[in-house]
Amino acid sequence: MNFTKEDNLHLVLSPTKPNDQFFMAEILKSVIPQYDPIMPGAFQKWADQMEGGPLPDFIKNSLILSENEKLGFLGMVQITESVTYLMMLYFFPKYQRKGYGKTALNLLINKLKKRDVANLILLVNQQADWAISFYNKQNFQVISQNQATIENYCEAKMKPFYVPGTMLMGKTI
Repeated sequence: MNFTKEDNLHLVLSPTKPNDQFFMAEILKSVIPQYDPIMPGAFQKWADQMEGGPLPDFIKNSLILSENEKLGFLGMVQITESVTYLMMLYFFPKYQRKGYGKTALNLLINKLKKRDVANLILLVNQQADWAISFYNKQNFQVISQNQATIENYCEAKMKPFYVPGTMLMGKTI
Protein backbone atom coordinates (compact mmCIF):
# COMPACT_ATOMS: atom_id res chain seq x y z
CA MET A 1 0.00 0.00 0.00
CA ASN A 2 1.05 3.57 -0.66
CA PHE A 3 0.87 5.19 2.79
CA THR A 4 2.41 8.44 3.97
CA LYS A 5 2.79 8.79 7.73
CA GLU A 6 2.97 11.80 10.05
CA ASP A 7 4.31 10.90 13.49
CA ASN A 8 2.63 13.40 15.81
CA LEU A 9 -1.01 12.40 15.23
CA HIS A 10 -0.33 9.05 13.59
CA LEU A 11 -2.26 9.88 10.46
CA VAL A 12 -1.96 8.21 7.09
CA LEU A 13 -3.32 9.17 3.70
CA SER A 14 -4.58 6.07 1.95
CA PRO A 15 -5.82 6.11 -1.65
CA THR A 16 -9.53 5.39 -1.84
CA LYS A 17 -10.89 2.05 -2.99
CA PRO A 18 -14.16 1.14 -4.67
CA ASN A 19 -17.12 1.87 -2.39
CA ASP A 20 -15.20 4.44 -0.29
CA GLN A 21 -17.47 7.07 -1.82
CA PHE A 22 -20.17 5.89 0.63
CA PHE A 23 -17.92 6.77 3.57
CA MET A 24 -17.08 10.08 1.92
CA ALA A 25 -20.79 10.79 1.48
CA GLU A 26 -21.32 10.13 5.21
CA ILE A 27 -18.73 12.78 6.05
CA LEU A 28 -20.40 15.25 3.69
CA LYS A 29 -23.75 14.58 5.37
CA SER A 30 -22.16 15.07 8.80
CA VAL A 31 -21.06 18.62 7.93
CA ILE A 32 -24.43 19.71 6.50
CA PRO A 33 -25.31 21.63 9.71
CA GLN A 34 -22.05 23.58 9.35
CA TYR A 35 -22.39 24.36 5.64
CA ASP A 36 -26.15 24.56 4.99
CA PRO A 37 -26.45 28.15 6.28
CA ILE A 38 -24.03 29.34 3.59
CA MET A 39 -24.58 26.71 0.90
CA PRO A 40 -28.18 25.47 1.31
CA GLY A 41 -28.63 21.92 0.02
CA ALA A 42 -25.20 21.75 -1.61
CA PHE A 43 -23.66 19.11 0.65
CA GLN A 44 -26.72 16.85 0.59
CA LYS A 45 -26.72 17.04 -3.21
CA TRP A 46 -22.99 16.32 -3.29
CA ALA A 47 -23.40 13.36 -0.91
CA ASP A 48 -26.22 11.98 -3.06
CA GLN A 49 -24.02 12.26 -6.16
CA MET A 50 -21.20 10.39 -4.40
CA GLU A 51 -23.55 7.59 -3.41
CA GLY A 52 -24.86 7.42 -6.96
CA GLY A 53 -21.76 6.04 -8.59
CA PRO A 54 -18.01 6.00 -8.87
CA LEU A 55 -16.10 9.24 -8.57
CA PRO A 56 -14.35 10.70 -11.61
CA ASP A 57 -10.86 9.28 -12.15
CA PHE A 58 -9.26 12.71 -12.48
CA ILE A 59 -9.99 13.40 -8.79
CA LYS A 60 -7.38 11.64 -6.66
CA ASN A 61 -9.00 10.91 -3.31
CA SER A 62 -7.41 9.71 -0.11
CA LEU A 63 -8.92 8.62 3.16
CA ILE A 64 -7.41 10.18 6.25
CA LEU A 65 -6.85 7.42 8.79
CA SER A 66 -5.62 7.18 12.36
CA GLU A 67 -4.81 3.67 13.49
CA ASN A 68 -7.15 2.32 10.77
CA GLU A 69 -10.03 4.55 11.91
CA LYS A 70 -11.46 6.69 9.10
CA LEU A 71 -11.47 10.34 10.21
CA GLY A 72 -11.95 12.19 6.95
CA PHE A 73 -10.91 12.44 3.33
CA LEU A 74 -9.28 14.72 0.84
CA GLY A 75 -9.50 15.00 -2.91
CA MET A 76 -7.15 16.71 -5.32
CA VAL A 77 -6.83 17.39 -9.01
CA GLN A 78 -3.56 17.92 -10.83
CA ILE A 79 -4.25 21.15 -12.74
CA THR A 80 -0.78 21.44 -14.31
CA GLU A 81 2.53 19.71 -13.67
CA SER A 82 3.32 22.25 -10.96
CA VAL A 83 -0.15 23.14 -9.62
CA THR A 84 -2.44 20.88 -7.59
CA TYR A 85 -6.00 21.86 -6.71
CA LEU A 86 -7.15 20.69 -3.26
CA MET A 87 -10.78 20.08 -4.09
CA MET A 88 -11.89 18.57 -0.78
CA LEU A 89 -10.64 18.31 2.79
CA TYR A 90 -13.35 17.20 5.19
CA PHE A 91 -13.52 15.49 8.57
CA PHE A 92 -16.33 14.25 10.75
CA PRO A 93 -17.18 17.16 13.11
CA LYS A 94 -15.79 15.33 16.15
CA TYR A 95 -12.33 15.41 14.54
CA GLN A 96 -12.41 19.09 13.58
CA ARG A 97 -10.27 21.66 15.41
CA LYS A 98 -8.00 19.00 16.88
CA GLY A 99 -4.98 19.35 14.56
CA TYR A 100 -5.97 16.60 12.13
CA GLY A 101 -6.58 19.03 9.26
CA LYS A 102 -3.17 20.64 9.68
CA THR A 103 -1.48 17.25 9.87
CA ALA A 104 -3.34 15.88 6.84
CA LEU A 105 -2.51 19.01 4.86
CA ASN A 106 1.17 18.68 5.80
CA LEU A 107 1.15 15.05 4.73
CA LEU A 108 -0.31 16.06 1.38
CA ILE A 109 2.19 18.89 0.94
CA ASN A 110 5.13 16.57 1.67
CA LYS A 111 3.78 14.11 -0.87
CA LEU A 112 3.38 16.85 -3.48
CA LYS A 113 6.89 18.22 -2.86
CA LYS A 114 8.31 14.80 -3.72
CA ARG A 115 6.54 15.10 -7.08
CA ASP A 116 7.95 18.61 -7.64
CA VAL A 117 4.56 20.31 -7.35
CA ALA A 118 5.22 23.99 -6.63
CA ASN A 119 1.76 25.32 -5.76
CA LEU A 120 -1.29 24.07 -3.91
CA ILE A 121 -4.53 25.95 -4.58
CA LEU A 122 -8.09 25.64 -3.31
CA LEU A 123 -11.49 27.26 -3.44
CA VAL A 124 -13.16 28.26 -0.20
CA ASN A 125 -16.60 29.74 0.35
CA GLN A 126 -16.22 33.42 1.19
CA GLN A 127 -18.62 33.01 4.13
CA ALA A 128 -16.83 30.00 5.64
CA ASP A 129 -14.86 32.03 8.17
CA TRP A 130 -13.63 28.88 9.97
CA ALA A 131 -12.17 27.47 6.74
CA ILE A 132 -10.59 30.76 5.69
CA SER A 133 -9.04 31.09 9.14
CA PHE A 134 -7.69 27.53 8.95
CA TYR A 135 -6.08 28.06 5.55
CA ASN A 136 -4.66 31.44 6.58
CA LYS A 137 -2.99 29.73 9.55
CA GLN A 138 -1.47 27.25 7.06
CA ASN A 139 0.01 30.21 5.12
CA PHE A 140 -2.41 30.16 2.21
CA GLN A 141 -2.98 33.56 0.60
CA VAL A 142 -6.01 34.86 -1.26
CA ILE A 143 -5.28 34.82 -4.98
CA SER A 144 -8.64 36.18 -6.13
CA GLN A 145 -12.29 36.63 -5.24
CA ASN A 146 -13.20 37.52 -8.81
CA GLN A 147 -15.08 34.87 -10.78
CA ALA A 148 -13.45 35.63 -14.14
CA THR A 149 -9.96 35.65 -12.63
CA ILE A 150 -10.59 32.34 -10.87
CA GLU A 151 -12.09 30.70 -13.95
CA ASN A 152 -9.14 31.85 -16.08
CA TYR A 153 -6.50 30.73 -13.57
CA CYS A 154 -3.95 28.30 -15.06
CA GLU A 155 -5.09 28.94 -18.62
CA ALA A 156 -8.76 28.47 -17.67
CA LYS A 157 -8.20 25.02 -16.14
CA MET A 158 -10.05 26.13 -12.99
CA LYS A 159 -13.22 27.06 -14.91
CA PRO A 160 -14.96 23.67 -14.43
CA PHE A 161 -14.33 23.83 -10.69
CA TYR A 162 -15.52 27.35 -9.95
CA VAL A 163 -18.39 27.57 -7.46
CA PRO A 164 -20.20 30.91 -7.03
CA GLY A 165 -19.35 32.65 -3.77
CA THR A 166 -15.89 31.13 -3.47
CA MET A 167 -12.43 32.63 -3.47
CA LEU A 168 -9.21 31.14 -4.74
CA MET A 169 -6.43 30.66 -2.21
CA GLY A 170 -2.98 29.26 -2.77
CA LYS A 171 0.37 28.47 -1.31
CA THR A 172 3.84 27.91 -2.69
CA ILE A 173 5.08 24.61 -1.29
